Amino acid sequence: AAASEASLLVLGDPGAGKTWLLQNFVERRTNDGDAVVFLYAEDYAATTIKELEASLEVSNLVDALRAYKGKQRYLVIDSLDSLRVEITQRVFRDLIRLVQSQLPDWRIVASMRTFDARQSTDFHALFPTRTPSVHESVAIPARNLLVPVLSDSEIEDAIRQDQRLRFVFEGASEDLRTVLRNPLNLWLVLHLLDEN
Repeated sequence: AAASEASLLVLGDPGAGKTWLLQNFVERRTNDGDAVVFLYAEDYAATTIKELEASLEVSNLVDALRAYKGKQRYLVIDSLDSLRVEITQRVFRDLIRLVQSQLPDWRIVASMRTFDARQSTDFHALFPTRTPSVHESVAIPARNLLVPVLSDSEIEDAIRQDQRLRFVFEGASEDLRTVLRNPLNLWLVLHLLDEN
């Protein structure tokens, strides 16, 4: 629902589930008849929009996106924070500006780590806050949705599903319990337990 209102950043710590959330969003929107284009930013080392178009095998990205039919249209960009070189970041910022100016009916949903979002004033400007968010978000001047760590009830549910976790949590320090609230870290512990 948040993405249908306006473009937004999806934020969270590494391993929080941003990619999983975006993949599920893409699947649901596609199943509902919306047009969705998904880009994993790290897959494109382009230094210009033309290079990005070449790697996507389109001659004009705006025309290619305009051709998509659907009730709503979404450009989903995962892992903007994986772009560590300024020139590749600029290409994706330029892409977002281009879509915003040429295709105003498209919504942009992009993910990045919370830390990077706090530091990136360039991305703040691309996802302006229009109204106070009713969704859980990070206090930055950009429209965003936070993928939170696991809640107490979610941890309890995980323990009910796999009793081995009870032993892990009972013997864990408070710091380790905090680390285990991250879904990826909890998944890694389960895999380590499976190896034992």
